[in-house]
Amino acid sequence: MTAIRPWIGMVVGVIIVLCIFIGPAYAEKISVLRSASENATAPASDMLFIVSAGKATFASPTSLQLANVTSTVQYSGAGARTGIINTSYFMNGTLGGPYVNLQGDWLGAPDAVLYGMSAAGQYKAILVSLNVPNYDADTNVLTFVARVNNPNATDAAAALKLSGGAANAVATERGDPNTSSGLLTAAEPNLALTDAALFIDTTESALSLASATKSWSVGWGGFGVGCFWGGCYIGFGR
Repeated sequence: MTAIRPWIGMVVGVIIVLCIFIGPAYAEKISVLRSASENATAPASDMLFIVSAGKATFASPTSLQLANVTSTVQYSGAGARTGIINTSYFMNGTLGGPYVNLQGDWLGAPDAVLYGMSAAGQYKAILVSLNVPNYDADTNVLTFVARVNNPNATDAAAALKLSGGAANAVATERGDPNTSSGLLTAAEPNLALTDAALFIDTTESALSLASATKSWSVGWGGFGVGCFWGGCYIGFGR
């Protein structure tokens, strides 16, 4: 028994040292993930829209511009739903637009992840909240009023709106060295990323609520195809 006591003391000492060095780091990780953990009570993202562009530029920290945008936006959702929707139709952020709610927010000002290649030839990602899209079909340029979301912020304003979405996944993984090295926490003016892709989180209910304020609504379940107000979509799913 006497011979065991030194080993017990050593084990306790190691645990104390680990608590001293790892404890604060773990506590910090918990605090910076507060927005993601609090989102456990938030609606879960069940729709993802993807916009591809040749280049993404932050003209300012609140203005995101996508150039050489594809003429259709891809989407996927619960039940293996997939499809495409006309960019001009979907990216209408004017009051009365098909996905602008009664508060004047397009898709409820959704959270998104922007990916692209930096000038240094490195792939980067940045979390943003989007609103007021404006698409020019003649130039294939799409602009948003944007807010960069710093994933390390702990204030309530930085909380993500949805759980389980693309933005939340990036925020949760940012503690990983590989992820953190590619994640930008701010957008300097004229920050540019090429070969860009924008992943926009939303919910089917947000789409329904927006379209419910209009004279028709789009059915996202099962097969659907249609054209209206100059926009077309096609989709399949369960």
